[in-house]
Amino acid sequence: MVAWSGLAGSDAYDVLGMGIGCIDNAEEVAAAAGAHRRRVINAACCAAEAIAEGNKQRSGPQGPKHKDGAPFSWAEHCARLTEKDFKRRYRLTHAAFYKLLGWIEPKVKVKSEKQARNGRGGGEPVGNEVKLALTLRFLAGGAVEDIRLIYHVDRSYVYTCIWKVIDAINNTLRVEFPIDNVEELKVLEREFRSRSKDGVWEGQVGALDGVHFPMRAPGNHEVPNPMRYYVARKDEYALLCMAMCDADRRFTVYRTPSVATRSESWTLARCSPRAHRARLTCPPPRPSVL
Repeated sequence: MVAWSGLAGSDAYDVLGMGIGCIDNAEEVAAAAGAHRRRVINAACCAAEAIAEGNKQRSGPQGPKHKDGAPFSWAEHCARLTEKDFKRRYRLTHAAFYKLLGWIEPKVKVKSEKQARNGRGGGEPVGNEVKLALTLRFLAGGAVEDIRLIYHVDRSYVYTCIWKVIDAINNTLRVEFPIDNVEELKVLEREFRSRSKDGVWEGQVGALDGVHFPMRAPGNHEVPNPMRYYVARKDEYALLCMAMCDADRRFTVYRTPSVATRSESWTLARCSPRAHRARLTCPPPRPSVL
């Protein structure tokens, strides 16, 4: 207890942090202190009631678990999208989407439907179409928080699904530049030439560029020299990827052959599928007027 006698005959300032100034009477100070204590007790009781009520509605430290009343329907989702909307959202046409799905479906389908139902609280397992769709949406720039709300899945499942689908695609598709196939090279050259005015652009079989993919700083236990992956001009750690596409912007080759600190020209000289060039018979160059 506070020795109130020590306050008698003098001004009492900020007693018990109440901000009470210029109180000369010890009885008044005691009454004010008692009122303050009652207010604190009442506030604590209200907070305890609110916490108890909140605990009834939550099942973990992250707050209440939201469960949608109806499961996500892929058919209804597609019915709301035109062909143009579908391609804008997933970067593929309907036909290309289902063609890709057919290739990777054996690798992404659930092994145990019962286990998958249990993981969904007894609901329907996530369809293979949805797995591919949410992955493509993420690769197209979709935010994880938005994706989980659209497809009615947990945030952690979004990441699990993305990696599973990406692994399936990488293990199924093979993107190889036809360096030894002269006929295919002629087709690539003809497509580029047809895009130019009056067909004046000749001899091109691909559009090549490099890109840095930012990443976390690797540890010494992961790579011999982590600083080789640090790009000073970008102030970040990254991987360098060289890629080439055809006239329709479809990738025909990609490589990540060196660390990010190497120049693109140095990397290009060492990432060719062959050390030689295929002989490509192209139309003779036309005289140009300057």
